[in-house]
Amino acid sequence: MSPEFLLIALIVVCALGSGVIYGVFASFERHKVLESPRARAWIRRAFAASFAGSGLNFAFEKA
Repeated sequence: MSPEFLLIALIVVCALGSGVIYGVFASFERHKVLESPRARAWIRRAFAASFAGSGLNFAFEKA
């Protein structure tokens, strides 16, 4: 096999491995956040603040 093929194969394996590790970690953290009432409350507050900010931005926008 050529060195170029081996290099490309190594890059693909590293990318797939990183994706799997990231997916497992993200899934674990997602469950921790969704089970935490405190985190959910802050997510709700942040969404409400961004929604209100967008509303104010649209209200004061000149046509």
